[in-house]
Amino acid sequence: MSQRCSSTRTLRAPRRAALLGLLLCSLPFLLFADPASFRFAWLSDTHVGSGSAEQDLRAAVRDINSMTGLSFVVVSGDVTEYGSREQLRLAKDLLDGLRIPSHVIPGNHDTKWSESGATDFVRLWKEDRFVFEQDGFRFIGIHQGPLMKMGDGHWAPQDVRWLAETLKKLPDPNQPIIFVTHYPVDDGIANWYVVLELLKKYNTQAILCGHGHANHAYVFEGVPGAMGRSNLRIRAPAGGYNLVEVKDGTMTISERSTGQETKPPWHTIVLQKHDYASDTNHYPRPDFSVNSRYPKVRPLWTFDTGYTIASTPGIWKDLAIVGDASGKVYAFSLKSGKVQWTFSAKNAVYSTPDISGDLAVFASTDGNIYALKAENGKEAWHYATDRPIVASPRIAEGMVFIGSSEGSFRALELATGKLVWEFDGLAGFVETKPLVYDGKVIFGAWDQYLYALDAKTGKQAWRVKSVDFKKGETMTNAPMVVDDLLLTGISGGEFGVRGRITAFSTADGKEVWRTYSTGPDKDVGITENTLKSPYASAQGKDLGVSTWQGDEWMRGGGTTWGWYSYDPDLKLFYHGSGNPGTWNPDQRPGDNKWSMSLWAQNPKTGEVRWVYQMTPHDAWDYDGVNENVLFDHGSQKLLAHFDRNGFGYTLDRTTGKLVTAKPYGPTNWAKSIDMTTGRPVEDPTKRTTAKGNTEGICPAAIGFKDQQPSAYSPQTGLFYVPTNNICMDYEGVEVKYAAGQPYVGAIVRMFPGPGGNRGAFIAWDPMAGAIKWSIKENLAAYGGAMTTGGGLVFYGTMEGWLKAVDAKTGTVLWQFKTPSGIIGNPMTYVGPDGKQYVAVLSGIGGWAGIGVAAGIGAEDPTAGLGALGAFGDAGSYTNQGGVLTVFALDGVAKK
Repeated sequence: MSQRCSSTRTLRAPRRAALLGLLLCSLPFLLFADPASFRFAWLSDTHVGSGSAEQDLRAAVRDINSMTGLSFVVVSGDVTEYGSREQLRLAKDLLDGLRIPSHVIPGNHDTKWSESGATDFVRLWKEDRFVFEQDGFRFIGIHQGPLMKMGDGHWAPQDVRWLAETLKKLPDPNQPIIFVTHYPVDDGIANWYVVLELLKKYNTQAILCGHGHANHAYVFEGVPGAMGRSNLRIRAPAGGYNLVEVKDGTMTISERSTGQETKPPWHTIVLQKHDYASDTNHYPRPDFSVNSRYPKVRPLWTFDTGYTIASTPGIWKDLAIVGDASGKVYAFSLKSGKVQWTFSAKNAVYSTPDISGDLAVFASTDGNIYALKAENGKEAWHYATDRPIVASPRIAEGMVFIGSSEGSFRALELATGKLVWEFDGLAGFVETKPLVYDGKVIFGAWDQYLYALDAKTGKQAWRVKSVDFKKGETMTNAPMVVDDLLLTGISGGEFGVRGRITAFSTADGKEVWRTYSTGPDKDVGITENTLKSPYASAQGKDLGVSTWQGDEWMRGGGTTWGWYSYDPDLKLFYHGSGNPGTWNPDQRPGDNKWSMSLWAQNPKTGEVRWVYQMTPHDAWDYDGVNENVLFDHGSQKLLAHFDRNGFGYTLDRTTGKLVTAKPYGPTNWAKSIDMTTGRPVEDPTKRTTAKGNTEGICPAAIGFKDQQPSAYSPQTGLFYVPTNNICMDYEGVEVKYAAGQPYVGAIVRMFPGPGGNRGAFIAWDPMAGAIKWSIKENLAAYGGAMTTGGGLVFYGTMEGWLKAVDAKTGTVLWQFKTPSGIIGNPMTYVGPDGKQYVAVLSGIGGWAGIGVAAGIGAEDPTAGLGALGAFGDAGSYTNQGGVLTVFALDGVAKK
């Protein structure tokens, strides 16, 4: 009962008014006064197909079946790990073992990673939404999150329509609603407010969600909510779930570990008649009003199909051809947006069309590959397969090359659709578009392999497994091809992997050479031809072993997931190696060579020409993989590297000797770089340990520059560097190694650096090691930089601003607010009309944007490996996105 009702003086009022007041004050209780209270089980994030997930779900089903008084079960998404047909069938069989009704929605793991484009879920469960009634309550469940081709979390327009219609059909608009979904209903979803505003028009009592794997209480713009734990056991003896009880005007939520006593309620929601319309609080909404300041930048036309479009249009003459989630394919006039023709497949189209001659070829999740006449949309032919297809075709030499979802890859005759050959040796589905190169069709599959097939015969030319998921190895870098060798590295430094570079022959896929970041010289690639380091601490044999304790070098990190550079004159390629394994420095005493180093190697042999370690015995996670920009200064051949440790390095790229090394931000973990020894002059009070929390370290683990690339202008001789101004507290934690499991071992809290601004865009003199000018930014300048011959520099901000500044002075000449935060890199090109264009992709993410991307708030400043302490409010400035914005310069580009 509210405070206002409890203080009503009914004795002085007329009897009827007193009775009315009593009824009004009792409304929250009378509305739900039903002796038939109920309880239900709430499962979430079961992830069948991973680790102990099958055992955990079997145990949960047995446990629920052993209980009495439960009315039903709800499952709030991520039922499987990858959404494969086999995993979905297994999950369905397990849940069918429940003796009470179950109501299930998918999550992003059942949609994005689904070989069927999420259609198998509907085939098995009949619906990917639910609506039912229990003792006067209406339960509505609907999924959201990334669909095929990834993209940010969003509510699909067809699902929003269904929800609106379902709510409109309520027999009583005041009926209490329990809403079940997968993601939290906040700005972790690009259009979160659309559904939230719908729910607030009705008597929504609570929102139940999953995705975060942990119990958590929420209030979504006044609407009570809760996130439920994952059913997985993780490191506990057993998995678990929640029991929810509706009784006496409240909803209580209690955690239960499978087979054990139910814990006391961890959250209670008061059930009452809500009047959301009277809420006068201001809640953030995307605001693009700034675009009105630039009236020349405007849409030429728009067309709303009413369904998700998750692919890129194909272009034929003046037509843009694209499909949507309803299965309809449209051809739009590029000039007017008018629909020229349509074609209906039998299920969703996530495939990007490829067009050759007068044929447009694409695939559908109805299992067919279609060829349409591009002029009028009439079917020329179709080829049927056994499973849905989400991959895109590649047309080359009169053939259509396309992968599928049943472990096959096919070549079809473009003119007729006749099968030329089929390769069925895949252990995973294909989502990508293949590359045709040197008589081979090259593509990756969801089985960890890269394949090359003979384009004429379909015979396997080679197959490469570059990483092992079970060990925590992944591959996120863009490989480099030099003289018919494909050079690639690995990621996974936080899983205790051993960094390496591998060269594969593009001719046959065979491994030509492999070098590691740690270990004896023969493994590392150091030979008698390697230049002797000018620095004493880098001289000696097998330093990749002797500078580690025991065999810790075998899980020593030093991963090679960043950018590669190549000098064709010196015939050397350059790269960096990342942080040493485990962030707890106490577990790995010594310099930990050759993590945190810059390398020059012979691309043909892997032989190391020189190697320089920037951060010996890294105790701060200053990953050393940022880009190495090659530039010349007079006759000097130089390399510039802006490390996460806060120092900007200029080296002679022929010898690896330092030219300058100065801080480009307020660095305090080290006072300077000793140019005689090549080593940092550390402040011992800022070295981290597991014996306590070290406070106020600058920069934070995210670095004064993370993955956002810098740019160089030969006109000014300056580098332009997007930076982060973030510091941290850091405490090491003992951690034990287990293959494939996180091997971090630290608690980190980040916060804004000196001055309070969390970023800056700077111009840097690489020879003097000095900042020439700086532009402060509220959030990190987390997008890349681009210089132009016209004396401009472009960069983006996390708030979504694309800015153009004068390269000499740093004066902001122009800016535009894009729909989301920019962590991508601006680029420019000349179009077929002779005009010059500038384009940038907006869509926040990365370490700094993890809170917005993953829907995590600022409640725990150590979340996101500490990033939420510094960027927990980022959602107040921007939202999720995924939009390419293109600008045209007036006039024709100069030659």
